Amino acid sequence: MQTQKSSSTPRLILTTMMVLILLLISAGVWFYQSQKKTMREVMIRDLSSVAQLKVDQLVSWRAERLGNAELIINRPVALSIIASFLAAPQDQSREVIRSRFMSFQANHGYQDVVLLDPAGTIRLTMTGRDRALSDCCVDMFYNALAQRRPLFTHVYSDPMTDEPSLAVIAPLYPDTQPETEAVGALLFISNMREQLFPMIQGWPLPSDSVEAYIVARDGDEVQVLSDVRHRENATMDLRIPLQTTNDPAVAAVLGYQGIFEGKDYRGVDVVASMLPVPGSSWFIVVKKDAVEIFAEWRFRALMISGLLATLVLSIGAMGLLLWQRERKQHFARLYAAEALLRANVERHSI
Repeated sequence: MQTQKSSSTPRLILTTMMVLILLLISAGVWFYQSQKKTMREVMIRDLSSVAQLKVDQLVSWRAERLGNAELIINRPVALSIIASFLAAPQDQSREVIRSRFMSFQANHGYQDVVLLDPAGTIRLTMTGRDRALSDCCVDMFYNALAQRRPLFTHVYSDPMTDEPSLAVIAPLYPDTQPETEAVGALLFISNMREQLFPMIQGWPLPSDSVEAYIVARDGDEVQVLSDVRHRENATMDLRIPLQTTNDPAVAAVLGYQGIFEGKDYRGVDVVASMLPVPGSSWFIVVKKDAVEIFAEWRFRALMISGLLATLVLSIGAMGLLLWQRERKQHFARLYAAEALLRANVERHSI
């Protein structure tokens, strides 16, 4: 009976040890998966939050620019002075207008404030630019006159500075009657590299790969309208064919919103969040290299694997020690039983 009990003990130890190891491995796998899910949710939340923040900032900036234009064109006194100057230019009225424009330019960070006559000819400028309106602004000039409201131009390279620029064209009407003709228009020009790009590229935490940029569809291509982190001189020159559907910028202009995993303009695996910018043809792309995103997770996975392996080895070592002790006790019992048997035999043989 004692022998059967002794022989079953190692099996019990082995069974207990295997059960503990299986439970430990199951708990480790569960923890691994839960941590992976949690980190992915954090990554999605962070990218989505930053993308929405950038959109809100862009919408606010654009609304501020349109509001500035409305502020000027809805002032009857200012309109009267401008209309008089356009009809009969005089040095005195020129200086009055120029002084107000310069103050407005300085207070709101405009690159230039330009006064146009109804034909689109430049009649007054703060920077001495050419008299002819840039080709990129001509169509929007006539659209603004037709719609009788301020409009944004497309992003263009300012011929005077070669900088990416954006302008608001504000038509000047002396009254709200539909038959009234415009007396001219104002052009409020913003340097995007000074005004918008720092806002777009700012990031709450340091990162080696993260970036945000604006894109828009241009025919069968996606045009990048702002600076990008990993390529110089890409503004307005970097174009991505619409056939490149694994690029987040292409996915954005094709209507995809939210989290997207693909390859960026470098061909690097990234995770991105894309959103349209309301009131414009723009889309914001906020992305981060997949390698950097999952670097911390891989470190955690190695830590979890190392801890799990240590615990399994510890359980195995403990089980081995218990088994060895049990074997020693088993042999000790056998030796004692044999000694007792020998003693009994010797006593009966006397």
